[in-house]
Amino acid sequence: MSQAKSEIIDGLPYAKTNLLGFGGAALVVSPTGDVQGANDMGVELLGSLDEDTLHEIAIAGARAIAADAMRLERLNGPFPGDCADAVIQPLAGRGHGSGGALVLIATNPAESALRRALIESRQRYRDLVEAASDFVWETDRHGRFVFLSGPGAFGYATRDLLGRLATDFVVDASPLPYPVFQARDTVLQTDVWLQRADGTTSCQSITAVPIYDPDGNWCGTRGMGRDVTELREMERAEKQRLLRDRLMSYLGETIRTEINPEKTLPAALSGTGLAIGADGGMIIAGHPAAATYDMVTWGEPLPEVDFPEAHAALIEQGAVDLLRGGLQLIGQVTEDATAGADRINGAVLFWCKVDGRGFGDGDRVVLSDVAAQIGLAIAQLKKFHEIVTISNTDSLTGVLNRRAFFADLERRLGRHAVAQTGGALVYLDINNLKALNDYAGHLAGDRAILTFAELIKAATRASDLIARIGGDEFLVWLDGVAAEGAPARADALLTQMGRLEQLSVVPNRPLGVSMGMALYEGAAPVALDRLLAAADAAMYKAKARRQSGYEIAAAIPPDDSAVLEPPDPLAGPAGETILADGTVE
Repeated sequence: MSQAKSEIIDGLPYAKTNLLGFGGAALVVSPTGDVQGANDMGVELLGSLDEDTLHEIAIAGARAIAADAMRLERLNGPFPGDCADAVIQPLAGRGHGSGGALVLIATNPAESALRRALIESRQRYRDLVEAASDFVWETDRHGRFVFLSGPGAFGYATRDLLGRLATDFVVDASPLPYPVFQARDTVLQTDVWLQRADGTTSCQSITAVPIYDPDGNWCGTRGMGRDVTELREMERAEKQRLLRDRLMSYLGETIRTEINPEKTLPAALSGTGLAIGADGGMIIAGHPAAATYDMVTWGEPLPEVDFPEAHAALIEQGAVDLLRGGLQLIGQVTEDATAGADRINGAVLFWCKVDGRGFGDGDRVVLSDVAAQIGLAIAQLKKFHEIVTISNTDSLTGVLNRRAFFADLERRLGRHAVAQTGGALVYLDINNLKALNDYAGHLAGDRAILTFAELIKAATRASDLIARIGGDEFLVWLDGVAAEGAPARADALLTQMGRLEQLSVVPNRPLGVSMGMALYEGAAPVALDRLLAAADAAMYKAKARRQSGYEIAAAIPPDDSAVLEPPDPLAGPAGETILADGTVE
C-alpha cells in the first residue's frame, strides 16, 4: 500500500522540471511507490487524499517511470469537479527510473482545462503529422540532421542519423537550387530517392519549410517525409503496362496494315527502341546460326567487338543479357510458331550506355512481347519475298520472267542515261528445240531449256539480267558493254552456249543458239521498245543462217524524246500474245 509523507522535499534529484511559479500541487512518487509532497500545496493535498487516490497516483507514476516519458493522467479524488489532470514526469536518477516521478496537479479548474487543451492540441498535431508522414526531421544550416521523430527513418535508427549530413543519403540529384534538406523556400511533396540502411533505395515524398532566426537569417530546415517507393513502383509498372499495350497495338496494326512488309521491321525496331530508351537496335532476319541472314539496324551502331559475344549467346542460349564495359545489351531470338522444328527465324537485340538508367525488368518484358511480334513480321516478310520471287521469276528456269526483266531494265536504262554509260541487250533463241520436243518429248525439251539457262548464268555476271520471255527465247542484259567490247562478249556467250549441242538427239537437227545483240549508249538514249526490236531483228538475221551464231545490230539513232516507254509485258517482240506458261501463241 502506498504511503503518504507530509514533509516537503527540499531538493529533487536531477529534477527535470522547475517548480518555481507553479500554482498547483506537486507530488513525488518514489521508485518504491511512496507519495510525498514536493511543495506546500502538495503537502496540503496529501492530507485530504484517501488510500485509493494515493494508490491511483502511485500507479500513474509507475507507468510514467516504466515508459520513461511524460504522461497526462486524469485522477479521481477530492478535487474540484471530483477529478484533476496530472502531468507526470519521470525524474532522472542514477539508473533507469531510479529518480521516481514528479506529479503536477492543477487544482485550478480553469488552468487545468487550459493545460489539457494545450496538451490535447499538441497530441492532435502529433497524430496528424504521424498520419501524414513516416518521419519528421530538422536540419541545421550545415544540412545535418538535428532532430528526427520516432525510431528513425528509411531503415536507420535515429542515433545513426543525428549529426549526419542529409545529402549523404540522397541518391538522385535534386533539380532545386538547394537540396530539399537545405531548402530556402517551401518545398511541397517532392520525390527524393534515398539510400536505405540495407543498401536499397527508397523514394521519399518530402515537404520542407526553411527556418529563419529573429534577424531573418536562414539557419536550417524542417519538414516531413513519407515513403512512396511502393506507390512509385506501382505507377511505373502501370506506365510500363500501358507502354507495352500501346507498343503491341502499334506493332500489330503495322504488321496487319503495312502495304510494304519490308517497312514493318524498321518500324518495329525504332518504335521499340524509343519505348525502352535504347541507344541502338538490330533485327536479324533469319536463324542467327545460318550462314547468311539479313539485318535491320536502328540508332547508334553496335561496336564490332561487342557483336560476336552477343551473337554467340543468341545461338547458344536463345537470349542475351550482357554488360560489356559501358554498354548493356539485351536480346532474344524470334520464332515463327507455324514452322515446327525450324521455328527460330531471327533475333532482336538492343543496347544502351549504362551511364544512363540502363535496361530494367520492365524493358525485358517489353522485349519478350516484342520478340513475338517481330517473329511474326519476319515470317510475313519471308512469305512476301517468296511471293515476289514467284511473281518475278520463270517457274521452269528460275530466271526473271518477262515483266520483271523489263521493269528492272527500264530503271537501269534511266540510270545509264543520267550517267551516260551503256550496255548490251542480247536476244537468244534455241535452234531446233521444236524438233527435239517432237522426237523425244517435252520433258527432253524442258531439260534443254534448263541447261540453256544454266549456261547463260555461267557466262554472265551477277550484275547482269537474265530472263526467259517465251518457250525457247531468252533475253540478257550485259551491263557496261561498249561497241569495242561487244564482239568479244558475243563470242564468249556463243562458246558457252555451244555446250548445248551435247543434248541433241535428232539427226541433222543439232541444238544450237542464235543471238542478236543491240548496244545502248547512255549519251544517246533510245526507247526500250526500239532497243528490243533491234536485238530481235539481229537474232532473226543470225537464225536465218541455220546454224549457231550471232549478229550485232547497227547503231540505233537516238530518240527525239528522252521519254522511255516500257513494252507491253503481255506481248512478244512482234506483238504476239504471251500465254500464262510463257509460251508464244
